[in-house]
Amino acid sequence: MTANLSGMKVLIYCIGGGWFAGKVALEALGFDVEEYYASEVDRDAVTVTQCRHYGKVQQVGDVCQLTSDKVCSMSKLVSK
Repeated sequence: MTANLSGMKVLIYCIGGGWFAGKVALEALGFDVEEYYASEVDRDAVTVTQCRHYGKVQQVGDVCQLTSDKVCSMSKLVSK
């Protein structure tokens, strides 16, 4: 038995995912990626993502520097 996940809306928080591959793969599988957050510190990866996918990735900085307030501020990621 397989589930039909096409059109399912998802939010992604990716650690070290500045290359945006997770969003591309999920969309290829039919998911509707509403928001994509990335904790990427490699400046080259961030630059590539900004050039290729401008406005589609919300960079949130170093995962070691994230605070609970920052995580809670991410739209829909944490229910309040």
